[in-house]
Amino acid sequence: MNTRSKILTVTLSACLCIGLFGVPGKGLSQIATSTTAKTATGTESALPLVKPMVRIQDQIQIPDKNSFTAPQVGIKISPALIQEKIEPGKTFQAVLRVTNLSLVEQTFYIKKSNISGMSLEGQPVFTAEGKSLDIYGITSWLKIPEEPIVLPAGATAEVLFLVEVPMDAGPGGHFGAIFVTTQPEKPTATGAAVGYEVASLINLQIAGDVFDETNIREFSADKSVYNKADIKFDIRVENLGNTLVRPTGFIEITNMLGKKTATINVNEAQGGIFPKAIRKFQSDWKSEGFTFGRYQATLSLVYGDTGKKTITSSLSFWVLPMKPIAIFFGTLISFILLVMFLVKFYVRTKLKSAAKAKGVILPTEPLQNFKSNTISRLIAIAVLLLGVAALMLFLLFVFFS
Repeated sequence: MNTRSKILTVTLSACLCIGLFGVPGKGLSQIATSTTAKTATGTESALPLVKPMVRIQDQIQIPDKNSFTAPQVGIKISPALIQEKIEPGKTFQAVLRVTNLSLVEQTFYIKKSNISGMSLEGQPVFTAEGKSLDIYGITSWLKIPEEPIVLPAGATAEVLFLVEVPMDAGPGGHFGAIFVTTQPEKPTATGAAVGYEVASLINLQIAGDVFDETNIREFSADKSVYNKADIKFDIRVENLGNTLVRPTGFIEITNMLGKKTATINVNEAQGGIFPKAIRKFQSDWKSEGFTFGRYQATLSLVYGDTGKKTITSSLSFWVLPMKPIAIFFGTLISFILLVMFLVKFYVRTKLKSAAKAKGVILPTEPLQNFKSNTISRLIAIAVLLLGVAALMLFLLFVFFS
């Protein structure tokens, strides 16, 4: 495989992980009961519970490699996500379809892995079988074919596997993955995939004392005062329950008059949170219109499959557009000073006219003192007005905080 092969396969694997920790896959095959199974196309076929096996299926047409400007390479696996509710002690089987998308014959290996947790960004953390004891793992329940699959270019194989849930299986969510890889060694990486690997994720809901509870660990903005409405919200939600949860909701923003100015969706992709894990979500608010003053942001999240529960949190921030504020107060102060100067100039002109009409000559020294005093008074008044403006902003900030 060349570098392009790696890039394509890693991309495919990352997309598959969206099903469990992002948007649930649409049109995916569902798990069969103990007597039936569904293929990737969704058609039912009578399949007795048999041992894990591989059946070579159809072969798609692969054009001559010389006709490709960018050759197809990689692996395709379906369904990408398997979700099932099952009782302890039950057994069921399912079918995976594996397609060789490369231009040459490939040998693929089937492996299984637990999902022991997740990163803050929502990426599943895979744990190789036998590496650690995981109460949410399922590798010991999975029965997969041990022999490798040899597929010609474009060929598809059906991989039958069993899931045997023990009687003492803990209630709640249990997670794992079946890998199809070109590497015979066991997967040891964390994240979606490494090298030539793709995976089908498995989410089992074991019946029993299942409870879902989440908590907003953090709801914050990157700053408390902004020059313009360009706010980034950081949200961290903790799953305290024993099953996978997908909290969704919105952030409602109101101004200092209590009027709603914006509503922002949170977790539109319906990303899941692993039990006992914390996941980080981000939402942004940008407004092109004029914004000023104190704003309140209220986060509301809804979660739960059986009964919907709501959790909330709130914060406040300020939007103070300094450039418009500086222009406004600068213009106001300049206007006041200009009016005062014109009034004084008008009074002085009238005094000169009256003195000239009466033949009185005004002394020059008082005139110089008048000009000097006028300039000093204008400067003092300007400083005073600036102080009053600053005091008003400060009182506004304190009053609404």
